[in-house]
Amino acid sequence: MRIAILVAAALAILLTGGTCLPLVDNVNNRVVDPGARNLAGAIRLPTTDQTLAAGETLEITWTGSNQTGEAASVSITVESRDDLSRTTLVSGIAFVGTSDGGTYHWDTAGFSGPYVIILRIATAGTSHEDTGPGIITIDAPPTFEFRQPTEDVSFESGDTVTIAWFGGDDSATTARIGLDPDLEHDTGNEIFLTEPSLSSPEAFDSFEWTGNDTGGAAVDSGTYNLFALINDGINPEIVVVADVDITVVEPEPDEGIVVAEPAEDTDFVDTDDSVTIEYRVNKSADVLVDVKLNTDRSRTNGNEIIIDSQRLVEADTDPDPFEWDGTDANGDPVEDGIYEVFISVFSTSGSPETAVADGLIYRRTTDTEPLIGLLAPSDVRTLDAGAFLTIEWRDDDPGEEATIRITLDDDPDPDSGEDGSDPDDIEEITILEDRAALGDGVQDTFSYQIPGSLDPGTYYIFAYIDQDGAGNVSVAGGRLVVNDPAGG
Repeated sequence: MRIAILVAAALAILLTGGTCLPLVDNVNNRVVDPGARNLAGAIRLPTTDQTLAAGETLEITWTGSNQTGEAASVSITVESRDDLSRTTLVSGIAFVGTSDGGTYHWDTAGFSGPYVIILRIATAGTSHEDTGPGIITIDAPPTFEFRQPTEDVSFESGDTVTIAWFGGDDSATTARIGLDPDLEHDTGNEIFLTEPSLSSPEAFDSFEWTGNDTGGAAVDSGTYNLFALINDGINPEIVVVADVDITVVEPEPDEGIVVAEPAEDTDFVDTDDSVTIEYRVNKSADVLVDVKLNTDRSRTNGNEIIIDSQRLVEADTDPDPFEWDGTDANGDPVEDGIYEVFISVFSTSGSPETAVADGLIYRRTTDTEPLIGLLAPSDVRTLDAGAFLTIEWRDDDPGEEATIRITLDDDPDPDSGEDGSDPDDIEEITILEDRAALGDGVQDTFSYQIPGSLDPGTYYIFAYIDQDGAGNVSVAGGRLVVNDPAGG
């Protein structure tokens, strides 16, 4: 009975002017659309997830079947998995015969992110879509642009050059910033200075260069081009060349003033009696010599510790080695830390001359105590909210388990334990924490962007290193002054 009714309905459609006879499904006793059953297609390639560099070409292969008797056309579209927006790559491909297929080469330039590929076959009366099985991720290349220095630089020993850039990458990509005596940056004579990670999204960052390469060796005198290499492992390597040269000036020869020992980094633990400091003067007149320690490189910012004061060195002689017992010139113990050793030589006229030891002294209570020493800022930095402050330090962690924390405070006493007695005294503000420490006096930096929520005023900078309660603290030689936007 039902079959008779369905057949009658189909005939009625023909009699009333219908041009397409619905099919009768005798199994399920229903009328079906012939287009839905007789139009089909599929993406044959790609069949797996892929990641491509932006601009790389992807081959897309499709096949289809058209049993409708109507003319059909084919289009290929990609749909973003991020926002579901669609972009038609090609349309209006004529479908030939009842079975057809083809290949399209997708130029991915201008695309970024994950996509699926959609095949659409359509006639005047019906259509069919098929989504390919693979997700195609187009990896946008990293971005990088030098912002400082803006002009050629002449660098002398003791100087600091700010190298700043703006860039980023969605993956954990590292840039290699270096100097090169030529413009061919793949010949093996490149000198790399730092290897910062690029952030996502893009951001400003900077590095305070003090004359050494990534291995800690001083860069030889000469004129160099500043450049960067960025490789995310997917896109072609990017070479960025700054439009500036950095000239490292050969130091003027002195009259033999040199600190010969320590010639290499030296541990000085409480259980040791002393550490030897040896220097030469070789002056033709009597001079007075101060032996000093320093945690930063300024040597004139008042952060120095005198451990031997105004020793007389007679003309054309060298003093006996100085055996430092761990105290300053007044006999007070010097706190644990990472110290540079240098001398100031005073003659009857002119400014004092300075010489610095090649090796550092790691003053420790125990063999495994982690140490930290702030290098920058070493002077007063006056900045507005939104500006970046580069904080640089050395850390040395024999146990390789310590972490680093950096704070700001309005008083010069680290861990002072704000007791509330002064209503204007703020608690220390943590701006970096849980940074893994490293061994062998490795230098590290942190670029701190001053938030608008930080009250105008003067701030001291502290660095803490800790391993199970053991460690030390360093106070920066310089301070941060945050400008009042109201001009007060």
